[in-house]
Amino acid sequence: MKAAGRVGIAESKESKRTLPSLMEVGVAVFLVLQIAPRTWLAYPFQVLVERFTDGLIALGFQQVASRLGYEGFLYVLGYALFVWLLLLWAAARSVFRLWALPVDRLMVAVVLLGLVYASDWLLSTQEPYNYASVWWLPYGFALFLAIVLLQAEQATQRLAIVLAVAIGIQALYGVAYYWMGIEQFHTPNFGQRTGGTLRNPNPFYPVVLMGFWLAVGLGAGTRGWLRVFWLMLAFACFVGLWFTYTRAGWLALALTLPLITLGRWALVESRGAKVALYGLAAALIVATMLVRTGGELMGNPEDRSFWGRIAIWQTALRVWWDYPLIGGGVGTYAARQHAHLSDTLRKYNPMNTEPKNLFLHWLCELGIVGLLMGLLVLIRAAGLWRQVVNRLQHGTSTHALMVGMGLALLALLLTGLMDTPVLEYGRWASTLVAFSLLALGCRLANTAFPCDAPSEGEIRQRERRFFGRLGLLVIAGVGVGLGLWQLVAYQVARYRPQLAALRFQNPPVTHFTPLKQVPPELLDAVVASEDGYFWVHNGVDWGALHRALRVNLRHLRFKQGGSTITMQTARYLLTGRQRTLLRKAVEVALALEMERILSKERILELYLNSAKWGIGAYDIASATKYYFGKAPNQLTLSEATFLAGVLPEPPATCAELTPEKVRRCQMRALRRLVAFFPFRYQHATIQPPRFRWEVRDESQRVHAR
Repeated sequence: MKAAGRVGIAESKESKRTLPSLMEVGVAVFLVLQIAPRTWLAYPFQVLVERFTDGLIALGFQQVASRLGYEGFLYVLGYALFVWLLLLWAAARSVFRLWALPVDRLMVAVVLLGLVYASDWLLSTQEPYNYASVWWLPYGFALFLAIVLLQAEQATQRLAIVLAVAIGIQALYGVAYYWMGIEQFHTPNFGQRTGGTLRNPNPFYPVVLMGFWLAVGLGAGTRGWLRVFWLMLAFACFVGLWFTYTRAGWLALALTLPLITLGRWALVESRGAKVALYGLAAALIVATMLVRTGGELMGNPEDRSFWGRIAIWQTALRVWWDYPLIGGGVGTYAARQHAHLSDTLRKYNPMNTEPKNLFLHWLCELGIVGLLMGLLVLIRAAGLWRQVVNRLQHGTSTHALMVGMGLALLALLLTGLMDTPVLEYGRWASTLVAFSLLALGCRLANTAFPCDAPSEGEIRQRERRFFGRLGLLVIAGVGVGLGLWQLVAYQVARYRPQLAALRFQNPPVTHFTPLKQVPPELLDAVVASEDGYFWVHNGVDWGALHRALRVNLRHLRFKQGGSTITMQTARYLLTGRQRTLLRKAVEVALALEMERILSKERILELYLNSAKWGIGAYDIASATKYYFGKAPNQLTLSEATFLAGVLPEPPATCAELTPEKVRRCQMRALRRLVAFFPFRYQHATIQPPRFRWEVRDESQRVHAR
């Protein structure tokens, strides 16, 4: 981290022309691909990405990624990138000791918000966990850190230009598509609205709204034909925003337009320009009251998105109250909104499955913790922009760019009062633009808060100290991991002889029943109820373990195990039933080893003859005798569904088997049967089973008569 590494932290007064670094080029290409996809600007890069992907597939990379799923792989890759850049940022800040500067306070707030989103993998209530709805999350935070860590001074100006041009191209495509009727978004009871190549006005309008102010800031800091170019680009963004017919965007632009005529934020000096801006703002406000109203002032009661907004917010508050502290998790709102749908909102038959408010969005998905972190980012950003705009020399290009980016973020925040413009599924383009503007603002803030760089000797000393501590942490982590791995390996080695013996020896049970004597209805019911993917996994259902981890962390106690049939068999026959993390790790390792040694049929046979069936039965023959007084091969579907359904909650006595519990056990197993074996049990019906003691009591009553 030599002198060149200090440029991104303390801007030198003598700016030298530098070529873009590889990281800067990568950031620029990434922004173009995500903000202006399927345009002529992105086409060359899309071809390169496709060729690169073809090369990875040829090398066998597809097989590796398919195990986790494409979106899951992108999610892991994004957070790996975020962690790596976070370490680089922490190293730079520790070496230069700039934690007290306003720019660093904003950066800490953004990183904390990123960590809250990262905790979603550990805390989400989403079932199953859908990587397709969350894979984009880490890339905004990684992009923020990547831009801040760029070393060249000119990187800020260059990336601002790339960002503005990409948004301008997107705006031009949006306008052209609207005029030609290509890929238009249709709103019921209104008509066509443009979404550009993003194909939807919801992510398109915040992008062009921020692009408008970014282009204005770039144009105000230039002269001649460059100013004309940027103003034309701003006009293209304005027209694109108009054709989205989005009231939140129009109103946000109307409220921010007068600000460029006031005080230190003034970019317009002439009286005629000010009057024109005020007139444009007033016209936008009037248009907001008339658009999508069927020609009536604030009319058109069929405009569900507008008139149902209050009902949407009320429903969102009810959704939030389910998990007030940490929320339900990213991407969970749509399903939970349906569960809490009020009669008022149902009357509007809402198409919007989002809270329509950025702050309610944080509350519902991340709880009070997420809302506080989001507010911390907004407060730090507002303080930073206020200080920087006041310190920079008025009229310079840096000042104008800072004002333009500040107004872009302010306009985005105003739309957040009425919509969910960022950090929501499908809004990845606007999210990336917002993070880019935040990061570029942090870089410009370095010029407003210069600091003296330490000497070369002091830098080396701090680097050695930082990386020495980091190395000790890594060594300690690796040591702990190897120790745990060795402990698990030792436990598995202890059980390996018993595991090998299970290939030929049956466990010591009262009545061992071979698998061929178990009816297929019971086999299907047990597999569906206890481990639906038993026949396809390798002994461990990692998705089920992930679900159990999230449930247990939310409740701060062991509530779910996520065990497969193989893992339960290892527990019953080898490890015992103690609930400890070490036992769970050993159970996982033994399950993998068991699948390697034993066949699926043998594992299922061992499970049926070792599971806890209730009322003292630890094998299937004893269970069928105790419950029904018959052999396993005589079971009916109704009896099989009861036995499979009772496994999660085996009774200690017959008195616990109330009609409600029996019915619950049967229906649980039947629903799973229909889900995993639909062709066999789609039309299956079940009756309440007749237990052995009920038949005996009935016969005694008949005999007494």
